[in-house]
Amino acid sequence: MADAARALALAGALASACGGDDAIANDDDTGTAADDDGSETTADDASASSDDADGSSDASSDASTDATTGGGPAACGDGERQGLEQCDDGNDTPGDGCEPGCLLPSGEPVWTEIVDAEGGNDVANAVAVAGNGDIVVVGGQTIGGAQDVWVARWDAGGDIAVAFDGINRATDWESFAAAVNTFALPSQNIVYADVDGNIGYLMSGRVPTRAAGDGRVAVDGNTGPSWTGSINPASLPRVLNPDAGFIASANNLVDRSFSPLITNDWAAPFRALRLREMLTKAEGVDLDAMAVMQNDKRSAAADLLLAHVPGAIKLGRSREGEGEWATRLDQLAQWDRIVDDRAIVSYYQAFEDAVWRRAFVDEMEEPLFNAFYEWAGAEKYAGIYALLEDPDSKWWDDILTVERKETVYDVMLTAAQDAELYLRN
Repeated sequence: MADAARALALAGALASACGGDDAIANDDDTGTAADDDGSETTADDASASSDDADGSSDASSDASTDATTGGGPAACGDGERQGLEQCDDGNDTPGDGCEPGCLLPSGEPVWTEIVDAEGGNDVANAVAVAGNGDIVVVGGQTIGGAQDVWVARWDAGGDIAVAFDGINRATDWESFAAAVNTFALPSQNIVYADVDGNIGYLMSGRVPTRAAGDGRVAVDGNTGPSWTGSINPASLPRVLNPDAGFIASANNLVDRSFSPLITNDWAAPFRALRLREMLTKAEGVDLDAMAVMQNDKRSAAADLLLAHVPGAIKLGRSREGEGEWATRLDQLAQWDRIVDDRAIVSYYQAFEDAVWRRAFVDEMEEPLFNAFYEWAGAEKYAGIYALLEDPDSKWWDDILTVERKETVYDVMLTAAQDAELYLRN
């Protein structure tokens, strides 16, 4: 039973490594993880362009919309399709292909307004149930005073209660997998372990097949159905008893070779790489050892960023008046990368933020940068992480200093000063 106990400890502890149900399979050196962000099943492919509503469902963000009847915006009926009107044939005659309220005939709108729980400026203005049962949400994000309209849709099929009942009653891998296949949404990363020592990973969810595109950019919903069906759930990424002997969980990319595209919004691989590093070296693993791994606070992202600090230290020591900042960067280089309540950790966080700003604000300006940073800085392998291997990338150059061309080392020296000033103030 030693192997079985080890398998249970590994799978059980890692099942909750990222919040309980963010588990990811890991069976090769390419990096592994599945995303529980609804985009796998909820189609982060907006089914309308930036100002065109989905042709098969409802959409409107006009404040004058009738909250009871679902009527369209005030300009509806003038013969000119505007804003998020689905159609406008200049009349309110039903059954002529454009229904009263400027809705296509498949729409069964239920209007509401939803603001995110933290009071942010992502607002869903309309929620509709299309004729095919899909749910459609229309809303927008205000950036610099301009509203960026988005439309998202997802399949409302499946029965979560039935799926969980089947999972709870499963007696082996086959019955467990059959139950997971019925778990339509939200998409989840699910790990498996049994008393016989078997461990496994399965991705659940109804992932769409698309008539065109792969979901990364908006499509015009008026040209026809954007989804033509869904992938057989049994074909989604899954593994039983991987050769590595463990399953790691961190929301990163599951299978680079999988087609069609599930999502392009995976988390960065830092946490998964750290878990894999620890598990590969581990011997005699028990529950206590797994708890230590799960609560590990070493930052692999900091490893990547600070690997380039020595070049900045060398540059700083070669310049008059910049020795202080070279010394501060040397302190960062000596940091053990453990994220806790020490002052050096606060300094690193301020430094990393300053590197992001020095790299991008000059090109993007604050409003666009803030929107970009909110996404790219949230555990994505993007932004500065994608640029570090190119110290001379144009993004490092400050476009306001026409007399010189900055490199990543210049940016890091300046960011060291920015971080100090930020913390002092």
